[in-house]
Amino acid sequence: MTIPNRHLDMGLRYLRYYLNAVNLHGLQAPFAYGLYKAVLNRDRKEKMYSRIEGLRNRLLRDDRTISIRDFGAGFSGRTFHERSIGYITRNSSKPPRYARMLHRLVSHLQPGLMLELGTSVGISALYQATGNAAGKLITAEGCPETAKLARHNFSEFPNLDIQLVEGPFDTVLPEILKNNPRIDYLYLDGHHRLEPTLRYIELCKPCLSDNAVVVVDDINWSEEMRTAWEQLKTDPFFTLSIDVFMMGLLFVSKDLSKEDFICRY
Repeated sequence: MTIPNRHLDMGLRYLRYYLNAVNLHGLQAPFAYGLYKAVLNRDRKEKMYSRIEGLRNRLLRDDRTISIRDFGAGFSGRTFHERSIGYITRNSSKPPRYARMLHRLVSHLQPGLMLELGTSVGISALYQATGNAAGKLITAEGCPETAKLARHNFSEFPNLDIQLVEGPFDTVLPEILKNNPRIDYLYLDGHHRLEPTLRYIELCKPCLSDNAVVVVDDINWSEEMRTAWEQLKTDPFFTLSIDVFMMGLLFVSKDLSKEDFICRY
């Protein structure tokens, strides 16, 4: 699919999403109502946001180039070798609005051990880690130069417990799960393809705690990711699912009903 056609398709997908999405008053389930109110219905600017956004702005202006080793679908499905730090930050970091949503999600649920697959320059990791400063975030990045940059960025926030694991997900994920058999929060933001997405989540399932949440990024990025989301939300392993267009949330708790919500954000 060409880039203009991709943009048109994305626009049509968003229009359908917006017409079908509900807001706070359209939710009957108490858990979904509470989560919407705490996570999706607020967009306050708080002190930690300004610190992280200050870092983002510096990275966006950084024209130094680094060597990129891309293990996933890459930028627009292509593989690059040399890119500026500003370009990488602009194209791989979550926009502030969705990054703040991730922060509020962690703040609301207070997961103890969090796992992120796809660090990039570390912006989303910082937003999530600041949501629960008492928790621990493990984040995996396949590209050595990008991982080096993320480590440097994390050093500006020494009070956060962030462990960066470098290497392809297929190599490092089994070892991470072996050493951390209880995961409360999983954020999947790398290798945006159908088969790897389903495989990584399948690998993580035995380690997901009873109240764990799985966040799948870019569920409308491609036809493959839309197919992945359709399969995941109907998977009996998960109960409640919430679609906020750019991301999908899957909940494990058996205390929740098997329901699927499309929520406006």
